[in-house]
Amino acid sequence: MIEEAGAMLELVQRIFLIAKADFTGKCAPDLKLESVLGLDPGWLDSNGIKCVIFDADNTLFPHHAGRAGSKTLAFLKSLSRKYRLGIASNAPNEARVAQLENYFRAKGVKIAVSRGKGKKPLPGQFEYIAKKFSLKPAQCAMVGDNLFTDIAGAKLAGMKAVKVRPYDQKSEPWHFAFMRFLEKALE
Repeated sequence: MIEEAGAMLELVQRIFLIAKADFTGKCAPDLKLESVLGLDPGWLDSNGIKCVIFDADNTLFPHHAGRAGSKTLAFLKSLSRKYRLGIASNAPNEARVAQLENYFRAKGVKIAVSRGKGKKPLPGQFEYIAKKFSLKPAQCAMVGDNLFTDIAGAKLAGMKAVKVRPYDQKSEPWHFAFMRFLEKALE
């Protein structure tokens, strides 16, 4: 019963933050790109970014695929030479975190996976990465495919936000279609 009440409270908090972000104009990304591969280090530098945080599913790879393509891996390795890298996922259970950490470590990509509390757009996922690297939120940029979780959450946390097209919408669960419809209405 207590767990159900906690889950309901988190859902209400998430809905409130999404509404707040839309009302305050914080659903608008700072930059829109076709994919993560278009992220320009010049843009990061000009905005004082020291850490790039990525959403995993449908940003770095198809939904729950857990494997990035060779171009994406090479790009992340290149970025990691200059910037701290993180992943903020809405699947923050320990098994998923370990899976992502092990996968990227095996591929030679130095990237921290958030163990923050709550699901995006709640601040825990974003704050965890910034604190891990002793950075202020303004020194971080979030790159994600979802306007309501990735973009709104990052903006509400005081970070820059980069929206990319979903990697593969066909890989998403059916209920994501409704969120994509709302995103298009706001853009």
